Amino acid sequence: MDIVAIEALLKEILKEVSVHMVAAYAEAGPIDTDHPLAQEGLSNGTSIVLDYLEHNEPKIALEHLLYMVNEPPLTLSATTEAALARLCTVYEIRR
Repeated sequence: MDIVAIEALLKEILKEVSVHMVAAYAEAGPIDTDHPLAQEGLSNGTSIVLDYLEHNEPKIALEHLLYMVNEPPLTLSATTEAALARLCTVYEIRR
């Protein structure tokens, strides 16, 4: 898989993850400091992932995206889960 395809796939995954993150914050309401969503890397995670991509760091972008999925945790579509698994295989990251 070339870098263009990897970046495109990461951005597609990020679209769904971003929607779920917005929903998770809306559902949670006011967030206490001990809440799983009370982390800066989650509240601005979309911009962090895009920044890594802009700096040609797709593996780090993927790692942060996985953090965004695993920490709350989020439930993703089967298609998005398959895409994540594919990228994890490319970068030899355990899902």
